[in-house]
Amino acid sequence: MKNLIILLFTLCFTNTIVSQDGRLNDSFGIKGIVSTNILELNESATDVLIQEDGKILMLGSGEKLLATKGIALQRLNKDGSTDSEFGENGKVLTTNFDYDAIGISCAIQADKKIIVVGKATHLSDKISSLMLVRYDSNGDIDFNFGKNGFVILKTNNNVIPYDMTLYTDGKIVVVGILEIQNITYGVVYRFNADGTIDNSFSVDGVQSIYYFDLNVASCVKVQSDGKILVGGHAGGSSKYVSALYLNRYNQDGSLDSTFDKTFFFFNPPIPKTEETFEDLLIQKDGKIVILSTYLDTMDQRYIILRRFEQSGKIDLTFADSGIQKTKVSYYTYATKFNIQTNGKLLVATFTFNSSQAIIQRYLSNGILDNTFGVDGIAKISIKDKAAILNQIAIQSDGQILGVGTLYIYDSRLITEEDMFTIRLNTDGSLDHNFGNQGKLISDFGSDERSRDIAIQNDGKILLAGEIFNGLDFDIVVVRYNPNGSLDTSFNKTGKVITDAESSEFAKSISIQSDGRIVVGGIRYNDNNADIILIRYNPDGSIDKSFDTDGKVITDLGFDEQTKDLSIYPNGKIVLGADYYDTAQSDIAILRYNIDGSLDKSFNATGIVFFDTGYDEYIGALNLQGDDKILVTGNQYKGTRSDILTTRINTDGKPDIGFNVFGYVTTDLNLGRGLGTSVVQQMDGKILVSGIGDNSFGTNLRNALIRYLPSGMLDTTFGTRGIVYTVLSQIDFSNDAIIQKDGKILVAGATYNGANLDIVVLKYNSNGSLDNTFNLNGIKQIDFAAYYANSIAINEDGNIYICAESEAYEFNDFVLLSISNSISNTSTSIGVQVIENVAANPNPCSNQTTLQFSNILDHATIEIWNSNAQMVQKVEDVSGLQYRINLDNLIHGIYIVKVIDGNTNLSTSKMLVKME
Repeated sequence: MKNLIILLFTLCFTNTIVSQDGRLNDSFGIKGIVSTNILELNESATDVLIQEDGKILMLGSGEKLLATKGIALQRLNKDGSTDSEFGENGKVLTTNFDYDAIGISCAIQADKKIIVVGKATHLSDKISSLMLVRYDSNGDIDFNFGKNGFVILKTNNNVIPYDMTLYTDGKIVVVGILEIQNITYGVVYRFNADGTIDNSFSVDGVQSIYYFDLNVASCVKVQSDGKILVGGHAGGSSKYVSALYLNRYNQDGSLDSTFDKTFFFFNPPIPKTEETFEDLLIQKDGKIVILSTYLDTMDQRYIILRRFEQSGKIDLTFADSGIQKTKVSYYTYATKFNIQTNGKLLVATFTFNSSQAIIQRYLSNGILDNTFGVDGIAKISIKDKAAILNQIAIQSDGQILGVGTLYIYDSRLITEEDMFTIRLNTDGSLDHNFGNQGKLISDFGSDERSRDIAIQNDGKILLAGEIFNGLDFDIVVVRYNPNGSLDTSFNKTGKVITDAESSEFAKSISIQSDGRIVVGGIRYNDNNADIILIRYNPDGSIDKSFDTDGKVITDLGFDEQTKDLSIYPNGKIVLGADYYDTAQSDIAILRYNIDGSLDKSFNATGIVFFDTGYDEYIGALNLQGDDKILVTGNQYKGTRSDILTTRINTDGKPDIGFNVFGYVTTDLNLGRGLGTSVVQQMDGKILVSGIGDNSFGTNLRNALIRYLPSGMLDTTFGTRGIVYTVLSQIDFSNDAIIQKDGKILVAGATYNGANLDIVVLKYNSNGSLDNTFNLNGIKQIDFAAYYANSIAINEDGNIYICAESEAYEFNDFVLLSISNSISNTSTSIGVQVIENVAANPNPCSNQTTLQFSNILDHATIEIWNSNAQMVQKVEDVSGLQYRINLDNLIHGIYIVKVIDGNTNLSTSKMLVKME
């Protein structure tokens, strides 16, 4: 569950912003830039509001990997920092299990509640509907609105909203389009404050607009007298592409016959021209200003402003006979505009394939204001990203906020969309006190997985894994300080992403003696997988002395799957991979020189193919003290497999001193086995952790095996050299390390009856469980279905684990730290874990009793759905149990999070609600 992770891997994209006059204001954020992550894949911003207290509310959409697209809200403090009182870390993503949703427009009620209108597209029939959602001021869904906070106007035809506004009594007016066969109607809907259709408006709550075959209702405003202004464009005639209309309706939904203007062209009407209605606003004096984009017969585009009297007649005192046109490029469009307290008009525009967000300012008489930007136009360049500015808001101090969407391209394909916010000073220069040099990018992230861990000599912690970028996967390395905070001296952000122009997956990370970092993984090339090695400098930059670009890709002709790597003291790198040819699978061992070239002193080619005549798969490799290579995995014989361990000399030849043949197989008597880690003790004995399976994945066993240096089983260890530890029906180990005192730490998972728990086992050197560790040698952590991938220990004896979720769509970089003592409390970085919470019954219907292993004192209970949204919260809970009502929840899988009010310890439990 994304909200329950211990340490969250976040992506922060930072770009240089240059204002027209170059003036900086460094009092906002970090040199004016703030980057955030809301754990989603693609985001777009469509609206922005400034609350009475000056906080900034942004609306858009966000998409999570393998989940529906949803409505995204983010609230910022005045300085651009995240408002922690809103949602989860200032952010809310609302999804509906049956729909893809996009936020279109938002408004704030008098009671501070937030109304959002959006488009909801059903996943099965693909019909789009109007959706309304209401939130409390803290970002929680308001369940008193509509049905559980939602109104979805489902019809048999597409209904797409374009704009929304509120009456002072809370009624909601929405405009948009209704598509019926080949005709598109403009529509105006009015809802009561509770989300029901207001039948006092046009009898059935809806008014349609029809002039031609295409009619779009783009914008809506309510006058102080309650009358409704609706603007849009219509087309379909052979004489023109489209023209504008501006209608005014009485409160009952009838057209206001006293309003002069209903339908008009650019004056005079010209055949084969196109004009689109973008926005409208009402001045304090009641005059009406509209914004449009116009394309003439010569393919020249203009931004058009018109002003009308309250009666609907054109205001001849504005610009040139009521109309102001500004010539722009063919690919430039206006989006929205706003009015300052002094009557000046701010217009947001964008140009396709341009990295500039553009704002124009006009005087109250319609003339460009040359005191703003350069000749009335401020251009904000965002390097390497296409920016579409969608909305403008004005703060009480006159500073200007713009929000929109950044489109990141790769080979002309959009690979990512992010929200962005800019803030300008009143003269059009960027406010460098806001975000990062006047700009804030909100990246709602993606799916990340941590695969391996390494600890530097200074105690800093490295995690390697991969992240989905919207198109494919890239390798990610994150570095933490010993206290778990991101190390910003590492690539400035604490993390580095590397793309090798395909999908890349990290499998192993190791540190050279000089501090350089090597990551081994898999790179997919068309239908094949190759080996990839990447080397970084200690500061996180790519080491270009490593094969000129920091990356080495090795293709052995078929599929190669990297599993593990290790580094010699002299900097040479040894890597183990599965090698698949057309006939069978073998183990490939490769050795590289320090510059990334294959080491030809190793088996003449730098490569050893290990083949026993069967299928072999590698689980792990390591180096002995004498630089010989230890490899473990398994050997398949038909439907059975044994744990396979081999030792290879430094020249690449099998070590015949290891069980004569250079390898040994061990039958766990469970049908199938796999060695997952291998390490040499100080006395030369070899320890292998593994998994035994006698029922194809439904009955797994932990196994720990110790061999003598000769390859024979060490009969002084466990039972004839093997230790089994049975905790549940499913137990497995992924990694093992040996402490300086000879005790053994094993990390993996066990089954708790519903999902997997992280487990750490500590053994004495003879194979017995160490009862000084968590009283019984076993530490089990119920942590949102995560399991341990890798384990490491620092000089102080602290244990660190990187973990991964068994659910593909719920993954983040997770790092846990566990105390290495008798204490029965495990400490995770950022959050501590209490022992247990149980739900009875589970699955449940409308109620269940939560039972706690220790007495809670003023605790908080949170329930999160599978889309990473908190859907219910109960505070001030004390005692050993609590009966919780679940009436507001639909059927599905939830995570219950319990946070103790006194100790701030937390735990989580999966909960299933039935229909």
